[in-house]
Amino acid sequence: MKSILVSLYQLESEEVFIIGHTSCGMHGLTGAKMVEEMKKRGIPEEAISAIQEDCVDFNDWLAGFQTVEDQVQKSVDIVKNHPLLPQGTPVRGLVVDPKTGKLELVC
Repeated sequence: MKSILVSLYQLESEEVFIIGHTSCGMHGLTGAKMVEEMKKRGIPEEAISAIQEDCVDFNDWLAGFQTVEDQVQKSVDIVKNHPLLPQGTPVRGLVVDPKTGKLELVC
């Protein structure tokens, strides 16, 4: 959000575009898959357990999302509702296909 605010207030941007992309590695990712990969790469169980104790929703925090469109919409909602966003600033959400460059408006 800080970069967005700098762009709006210091660089005189007038709109915000949130752009997700298809074939994202975060799509369908689960916390359990992430923990499994951490263990495969040598992260000790004790280290994982210590972080889990400090993080209320550890598996949710590690998880990805079900659709890129939903994630873009969530990000747009966060930006639109930020208390420091200048009133009336357009915030748009799009998804790009990196293979074709095609942009699809989400919101």
